[in-house]
Amino acid sequence: MMAIISRKNLILFGMTVLIMSSLSCNLASRLVGEPTGKPGKEPTEEKYIFPTKLQATEQPTEEVVEVATEIAATEAPVETLEEPTATVKSVKKTATRTVPPPTATLAVIRQSTQAVQPTLANLSSGDITVTAATGNLFVRRGPGTTYNIVAGFSKGVTTKAVGRNEKNDWLAIEIPLAKGAIGWISMGTGYTEMSGSIQSLPLYPYDEPKPAYIQNCTMHDMTTRPGQWNLPAKTTQKVGPGEYQILDMSTGQSKVQEIVLKEGNTVTIKTDGNGVSYGCP
Repeated sequence: MMAIISRKNLILFGMTVLIMSSLSCNLASRLVGEPTGKPGKEPTEEKYIFPTKLQATEQPTEEVVEVATEIAATEAPVETLEEPTATVKSVKKTATRTVPPPTATLAVIRQSTQAVQPTLANLSSGDITVTAATGNLFVRRGPGTTYNIVAGFSKGVTTKAVGRNEKNDWLAIEIPLAKGAIGWISMGTGYTEMSGSIQSLPLYPYDEPKPAYIQNCTMHDMTTRPGQWNLPAKTTQKVGPGEYQILDMSTGQSKVQEIVLKEGNTVTIKTDGNGVSYGCP
């Protein structure tokens, strides 16, 4: 029994010695600076770098700056070159006149707008004259409103009468300022004054009015007012020149259009009383 106890004590003593030895080694290594079993940073060796000559790229110290300032003060001043200033030149502007290139001169012929009254020296003592006393008159190609207008007979103008028609309501005259051309004026307007009797004038020949036409391009039958010219659908009718109203017989003679038809002209009707449009062949 004593032997077993003494063996245990011996083991415990040995372990205690080992632990104490390990602790003493760690403490000694920390004091000396030697590396221990655990990994750690290696000590670095501090190096002292002695100062060398000032390099060109390094900034000078305060003392160097003061010396450089003193040296700069003793040197001769550098002349400062002033930049030349811009010289402003005054330009005196003188007025110039542009002469346009010569243009071709065109001769201008001016026509008189006033009616010149023929002198009585051109009329013989036996001539019958007519004067537009109170207004202007149209001069037509023949005795009737169906003839085209060829000239004007101005107020106050006197001319020679050369003939009459069968009804004595139209007078053939020499057109003023027209070198003997003949035209017709109406005696039923009350604007004329004659020297002499109209019955003493001879019957003057004249042509029938030139034919005029109305072309009905619609599908409705038409008629005219005045005149009552019948215009069947899709036909062309010869009518006398004049002013007309076109009436649609298929819609109760409703007015379709108004026309002024002159000698030798053709007027077309393209729309009926219902407003339907048609094309002409």
